[in-house]
Amino acid sequence: MTILRTITDAIYAVPLTLLLIMTGMYFTIRTRGIQLRGLPAGIRALKRGGNLRAMLISTGARVGTGNIAGVAAAIAIGGPGAAFWMWLMALIGGATAFAENVLAVRHRRRVDGHWVGGAAYYMRSRGIAVAFTLALTACFGGAMNSLQAFQLQSTLSQYGVPPLLVAVVLTALTAVCLRGNAVGRWSEILVPFMTLGFLLLTGAIVFLKWELLPEVFARIFREAFAFDDFCGGMAGSAIAIGIRRGLFTNEAGMGSAPQAAASADCSHPAEQGMAQVLSVFIDTLVLCSATVLILLLCEVSPGGQSDVGWVQASVAAVLGPWARHWITAAMAVFAFTSILGGYFYTAQALTILTAPRRAESIAALLCLCSVFAGSLARAEAVWCLTDFCMAVMTLLNLAALWRLRHEAVDQARDWLKRSSR
Repeated sequence: MTILRTITDAIYAVPLTLLLIMTGMYFTIRTRGIQLRGLPAGIRALKRGGNLRAMLISTGARVGTGNIAGVAAAIAIGGPGAAFWMWLMALIGGATAFAENVLAVRHRRRVDGHWVGGAAYYMRSRGIAVAFTLALTACFGGAMNSLQAFQLQSTLSQYGVPPLLVAVVLTALTAVCLRGNAVGRWSEILVPFMTLGFLLLTGAIVFLKWELLPEVFARIFREAFAFDDFCGGMAGSAIAIGIRRGLFTNEAGMGSAPQAAASADCSHPAEQGMAQVLSVFIDTLVLCSATVLILLLCEVSPGGQSDVGWVQASVAAVLGPWARHWITAAMAVFAFTSILGGYFYTAQALTILTAPRRAESIAALLCLCSVFAGSLARAEAVWCLTDFCMAVMTLLNLAALWRLRHEAVDQARDWLKRSSR
């Protein structure tokens, strides 16, 4: 595992960081900032049920325990400056998310009356497509779901709940929700609920600590450019940590959300492109920012606490002991929707290798096994495997985006022209 961690750190330190920034900047410039200019038309397009459902599925997958535990880990390791780099990656990564999801809709196929597709469908060769599919399956069918289960188990362990009990109950609940292919329906219910609940908690803390807001933002921007730390070690700097955890939570450029986008009924590919941009912004600019504000406004030291424990101690210090349970509930809902989204991504991706029905069965089996195993796993092993799989997926996907960059830009211009009429 040490060798895998070394390789992963090397990938994130320079190659992946530069490639993500370059790709996001390229699509931002060529589309003239469509991730911001196209927001009004993108919001209007959500009135079509297919666009909204695909956006909620991908948001459910994005909004996982990483929005709480992952952000806390980023701040603890990289300092408050890591938040700035998460925000930056979301803003410029929105253009990358637009491009990958437009291409997914453009290259999808109709099978048994349903749309199937994803990033693998727009890749150059069968070999690369298969490699990407295997990496996605390992990530979202295995490592990512295991990580969500582990984070939930570690949170519930504070209440004395045995890991085995968490494994059995969570696996059983997941199995029930996967029956009847009801992922979209559950996402429509849980995603708005969990988002509103977490923002209400954050709003209460901001209201009570509003006088500290200027200093909090000043500290974020000041430490984002602490180049002495950067020169001392890129892998542990605010930049690298912010980009790594930003990629983990918003998935822009990773090639995962195109699985959801490809399933949507939409009148133009760019509608799904903008729907997924909204998903990225909700995840990082709204929910991750909420966790950052909680940690920095409450001024509680992480000490020797777990990542989730730090967030719980922070809200309890300002709002009282009851607030710890609110974070526990948020972790449970975040983990659950992310697991359901991971299953959906895996099932869609596997359609390039086998029939949709068989793909769903394989994805369900992998999902249930990974949830059970993750509830009993060690943190370091799960984080390491997740980071590595994300890196492989992202490198393969970004290579495909560069090859098809002109097609994505043309679709953006065509949609903006139609929307302005």
